[in-house]
Amino acid sequence: MASKDMYANMLAAKVIIADDTISGVEINLGISLGQKKGILIDRIDYFMNEALASMIADKGITAAWSISPPGSLSEIEIDNKSIIHYTRASRVDDGTPGNSVYNVEPYVYELTPPIILASPQIYFLSHATASSGSNGTYIRSRMSYRYIDISTQEYLELAESFLLVG
Repeated sequence: MASKDMYANMLAAKVIIADDTISGVEINLGISLGQKKGILIDRIDYFMNEALASMIADKGITAAWSISPPGSLSEIEIDNKSIIHYTRASRVDDGTPGNSVYNVEPYVYELTPPIILASPQIYFLSHATASSGSNGTYIRSRMSYRYIDISTQEYLELAESFLLVG
């Protein structure tokens, strides 16, 4: 890899969650396939709005969200090989729901080594369990990333690792 940005670029995205439906937004990274550019994702932060946090605590729903390349909208599970980053939130009861434990936000992921991508777009996806009444809830994400130059061989290897592995 010949050169890369010294300082991080920032992007932010918001996904509205609908009951038992995968929702998502496409994020254009400002590169094209012919540019021989990729990105290094150094950090991802996730934030839930208060309504979603309350639904997880009060109703015991599970919510999941992920970052993935185009074409992986069918499921949000850790065993989906095309998902780049995955997080799930649920209530943990210690005996009774009154003794539940809840995490503090944001969910922060410092990625060392960084995730390398050569896709011009990524998707930020979310899903909540069925019958959760989750309409109006959302997840926000903030990502720090840098541009890098990649060779044709490196591009093919990256494409293979995320899109062609079955």
